[in-house]
Amino acid sequence: MTASLTFHQLYPEQAMPILAKDYAHNTPRRAALFCHPFKAARNAGCYFFSPVAFDFKLTDESLSLRAKRDDGTYKELEVFKTDAPTNNHFILLQDISQKTSERCLKYYRSRLKCHPLPDFINRDTFGFYEIMVNVFAENSPDDFFIQVWLGGVVQTPPGVKVGVKHASNVQMDAGFLCLDAIVDSAQWHGWFAVVLKPQRKNHWVSISCDQPLCQIVGDGHVIDALNVIASSEVATDIFVEPVQWHICDKSYGRKPGKYQREYIKKS
Repeated sequence: MTASLTFHQLYPEQAMPILAKDYAHNTPRRAALFCHPFKAARNAGCYFFSPVAFDFKLTDESLSLRAKRDDGTYKELEVFKTDAPTNNHFILLQDISQKTSERCLKYYRSRLKCHPLPDFINRDTFGFYEIMVNVFAENSPDDFFIQVWLGGVVQTPPGVKVGVKHASNVQMDAGFLCLDAIVDSAQWHGWFAVVLKPQRKNHWVSISCDQPLCQIVGDGHVIDALNVIASSEVATDIFVEPVQWHICDKSYGRKPGKYQREYIKKS
């Protein structure tokens, strides 16, 4: 069975995903000529990209992140192992480009101006869609994880789930592993993000905006068509849905997590 995937761009600067078969792969010649299984895995589904370029370095004690600002300096942070898990080490858009942040926030607020928000959210000062990258820190053996927002939301036909995985046969030594996930877009109404597990120690690893960060494939369906909708064309209800899902709901962060709670309720 085949299915289509729709990507609604929220962050206007986000690179659009592409069908994997349309990506300019650097494929071993013999595999390209003779190995259909290699090519089938490589060409499945879609590739998604990071919203910002950044670097990270993993050591036995910490994870460092840096992202270049418009003026050539770096936004830098170092997160250390901790006995108590933490998940609030952010790289915000304003940390990288104040001008882009101001332009995007002005646009976001104009899209939300007629939409009711809870009293605890000041639409004139709140940083809608500002978080680009987040670090989760835990004690051994898990250590560190990097969450990257992919600049929008995904939508599939009813009954079709998507599988998130590391990009097949593209980056043999990427320095990270994109963790697998299965997402039901009918049940998940938040922004679309992936989680990376740093692998290479004591060396800086670069994430660019034009290298595939992950591969999205169908879970039980073959994704053979991709629809991309630019931010300015995204319907208002879809544009505001992640704000409602994540921010307007004060119970969002309550364990075991909103997505899981919805599944428990559904079952």
